[in-house]
Amino acid sequence: MNSDQEKETTNRSRISLEKIDAYRQLDPNQSNDFFKKIASIYLVSASQSLSEIKQAIVGNDNQALKIAAHTLKSSTANIGAETLASMCQKLEDYGQTNQIQQAQIFLPDMQHEFDQVITELEKMLVEL
Repeated sequence: MNSDQEKETTNRSRISLEKIDAYRQLDPNQSNDFFKKIASIYLVSASQSLSEIKQAIVGNDNQALKIAAHTLKSSTANIGAETLASMCQKLEDYGQTNQIQQAQIFLPDMQHEFDQVITELEKMLVEL
């Protein structure tokens, strides 16, 4: 990622504020409690899914990569981290098409975005 891309992603939210608003609408009290619960669950499960992705790549297991990336993609989309969800889709596609080497090359970029999403989400949970 070049410095211009880094500045651009630093200046925007990695988590869709529209998604948070949608969860607020579902809460009878119009609070952020529902989103906070989903985000808390995500923080635990996402790390496990990322670990499974890494294990699949190291183990040269395309099927396991596809499944783990799909799982992370779905939960990531649920919290509104659209860029990361798209990156998970790419990893899922690599698993589907037996391109473990491409997944291995792509993983550091995805890991960076994942780390940024986790940091932002943890900050949001404190501030909401």
